[in-house]
Amino acid sequence: MNFISNIYITIAIIALSIGIYVYLYTNDKKLKKMFLFFTLAGFYWGFTGFLLRSAASFDQAYLFQKIGGLWPFCIAVFIHFTLFYIKREKIQKNKFLYYLMLYIPAVIFSIIEITTDQLGIVTKSPLGFWTSTIPDENIFYLLSTAWSWILSTLAIFLMAHYFFTREDPKEKKQALYVLLGISTPVVLSSVTETVLPLLSLPTIKMTVIGFGLGLFFIGIAIIKYDLFFLFQHGFNTPELCSG
Repeated sequence: MNFISNIYITIAIIALSIGIYVYLYTNDKKLKKMFLFFTLAGFYWGFTGFLLRSAASFDQAYLFQKIGGLWPFCIAVFIHFTLFYIKREKIQKNKFLYYLMLYIPAVIFSIIEITTDQLGIVTKSPLGFWTSTIPDENIFYLLSTAWSWILSTLAIFLMAHYFFTREDPKEKKQALYVLLGISTPVVLSSVTETVLPLLSLPTIKMTVIGFGLGLFFIGIAIIKYDLFFLFQHGFNTPELCSG
């Protein structure tokens, strides 16, 4: 293993641990299910990234890249969690439409990722581990990037609006750390997986690492400001998730 793969597996374990902790100690069934899906997505992304970067050969790396081909669902769940958290009335009234916008593209891009090499090709990083890079014919890559970037930016905008409109001090602190938690992976992903590759500059993909840093901020909100547990005492129970 290399230091990058160690980071990936650490993030995967932390994500799973936080998800299980919240699931066991939060009474709100809808809330804990949604957050568990969120952390399971992080676990899957981190674990498959670990497998890819620990591969001993190209064939192994290629197989692990395909195993990780459901990553568009991770983005969809990431956005879904944000919409769930902020409890927008318009979103609640049009849940089916919003879910289609999130998950239909995720299905399409996942199929493309698993069955073709249009979204990424396996290559060796200058640091010696296996990774993926943009293929020469990258129209599908650009479409998937535009989809994820637009949704992620919208999520940050909505979360920022939610933060600035909170009046309760504790809710405002919670919202601040959740905002930092979702903004960090988006910013790092945009720079390392879009801007630098399109400029043909060397880069290390930082989306999953950004997710790990985001979990750090969300962890602060959980431990210091009772994130999620506040909902158990009559504050703003979310109703977006139908699960």
